[in-house]
Amino acid sequence: MTEVEFAFRREALRRLEFREEVEAALCDLYLQCDPTDHPAAWGDERIWAELDERLSTHAGWPLPRGEIFQKGVIAMRSFVLEPMSYGTLYLAGDAAHIVPPTGAKGLNLAVADVQVLASAFAERYATGKSTALERYSSAALERVWAAEHFSWWMTSMLHRFPDSDAFGYRMQRAQLAKVISSTALQTALAEQYVGSPLPGAAAYGKVSSPRGRSRTLADRAGSAPDP
Repeated sequence: MTEVEFAFRREALRRLEFREEVEAALCDLYLQCDPTDHPAAWGDERIWAELDERLSTHAGWPLPRGEIFQKGVIAMRSFVLEPMSYGTLYLAGDAAHIVPPTGAKGLNLAVADVQVLASAFAERYATGKSTALERYSSAALERVWAAEHFSWWMTSMLHRFPDSDAFGYRMQRAQLAKVISSTALQTALAEQYVGSPLPGAAAYGKVSSPRGRSRTLADRAGSAPDP
């Protein structure tokens, strides 16, 4: 089970993601900082102090301490290479598209690409047809652009930009207030954050083997949500 929390303050964004593992609870902690910062400039105490400040509530909720075993400064950018194939070259994951971590879609998109591409290869080597391979780029990009938009929307709503003025700040607050007060917007956000079934995945059912026996290759159309 994963629990994700965002804290939006005038100073910067912060994201906290709890992941329940078998033996211990792991947290992904994101603090907005200057992109030119070096991880060495962020000692453990500075990180905890910033988290405490940005997570402070009237109820006095304390953030549990733990070992910080990995640090890094991540550039926030979006990128899509279109099409995602050229001849017999097929791209997947970060080789074809990059999203900011705000929407938590990077790994999900990579897994979705691989599943669509694997199904296409299964069709090619089982039947000799290349229909699914020819459709791979368009099928994958439909999902990619949807995730890019969601990540852009989340970043625009929660991230503090250096050229943002008072008007931009108030616009972000207005968007947040609308999401907080609208069940429809909360539902839409949750659906996109969790992920949707794979669109257009090929379902091959039973294919005759060279020995005349019937074997099932794949029948997963629309049944595999994002992890």
